[in-house]
Amino acid sequence: MRQKLLSSLCVLLGLYASNSMASFDGKPGPSSTGEIHIRLVISQGIQVSNLQDIEVTVSAQSNADVVIRKRFCVSSNVEGLYTITGLSDRGGSSPFSLSSSSGDQIDYQLHFRHNLANSIGDELQPNVPSPIYQLRKSGVNCNGQDNAELGLVIPASEIQQAKDHDYGGFLNLTVAIE
Repeated sequence: MRQKLLSSLCVLLGLYASNSMASFDGKPGPSSTGEIHIRLVISQGIQVSNLQDIEVTVSAQSNADVVIRKRFCVSSNVEGLYTITGLSDRGGSSPFSLSSSSGDQIDYQLHFRHNLANSIGDELQPNVPSPIYQLRKSGVNCNGQDNAELGLVIPASEIQQAKDHDYGGFLNLTVAIE
């Protein structure tokens, strides 16, 4: 009985709260018309999570490109399509780069794999949305199973030409439902 009373009270409070938005009562007369506003919000969301910082130590005489792969999660409560966009310290400028305290820069390439079954991902350009990918419903943090991967490639030639020893920067990743 008490549970039923609480449920009814919640419904009445919900109706009262929704009517207070901008509804109005009709005026007395031979006919009367009132108006209510109805709002339906369908939550659609996408989230990038499980991101990890990257720190690498390499030899200045490295003859091979440095390749770093990091898996992460792109989760959603809807199915559909999405893109990913990378933005680094240089804003929308190409290429992606890391900077030293003296302003020297090392350029790098960024690749994205939306499907871990594929061995090759798409190269991303700064501040340019990726190709469109299929979005699948997945739980919070992909239920512990990361489903995407970033590949960062620092060419050996960039490392060999470095004037400083310590470079850094940020990379913002934005996923968006299309």
